[in-house]
Amino acid sequence: VDEVKASVRRNVIDRRARAANNVTVRRASRALSHARTLGDMLAAVREMLELGEFAYATVELGRGDSAASESVLGREKGDRRLSGAEVRGGLICWEWERGDIRGHEVLGSHLYWTLRMPLSTEKAGWGYINLYREFGADGLLLDVNYLCDLFQKEMAQAAERVFSDPAAPAAAR
Repeated sequence: VDEVKASVRRNVIDRRARAANNVTVRRASRALSHARTLGDMLAAVREMLELGEFAYATVELGRGDSAASESVLGREKGDRRLSGAEVRGGLICWEWERGDIRGHEVLGSHLYWTLRMPLSTEKAGWGYINLYREFGADGLLLDVNYLCDLFQKEMAQAAERVFSDPAAPAAAR
């Protein structure tokens, strides 16, 4: 009986929200496919995160080369979309908080689960994104396959473009 109730909820009640969220993930993935700058990339990630399905996210980008990471960040100095991005350990680090919770409350807590997606292409590894969500929250109202396949792939390719083509960010301004 509980499974029948859950099925009705998934297939009838949550269907619209799930469809809208899937469209947003696809839209963010499409924006990532066109991203030529770090600002474009983080704006697309923020668009997906603002669905409200996750409480906190961290992104680390680069290959551990401080000079390359500083160069990427420096080319876009003044872009407000990069707020909070900084170079640590040779990687560009950025975090996003939903608003009702702080990152220090999430990290190390036993009350959140984490989805970690490496950002790898055929050429190299470009970092990762961690998505945090509360245990006990309602079901995830989006297709996780869109995140782990489409979104992850486009984000990895965007990172590769940002780090591999030093002229692209300057031309996109």
